[in-house]
Amino acid sequence: PFATGMSGYVYLAGVLLLNVRQLLLVQRLFDLDNHQAPFQLFKYSIIYLFWLFLIILVDHALLSTG
Repeated sequence: PFATGMSGYVYLAGVLLLNVRQLLLVQRLFDLDNHQAPFQLFKYSIIYLFWLFLIILVDHALLSTG
């Protein structure tokens, strides 16, 4: 959405932070000793959606007022 102009810098910054955290959790999946990694990634995916929708809401509100 940022590349097409449908969202602003708040969305871009928020999604970049969320995706960095997700990539770190995905990297843990390859650690064979970490048996909690799949569950941690699953929990984060639910939290990710909450924060993503909140970021979209805030970004849209800021774009509408400014």
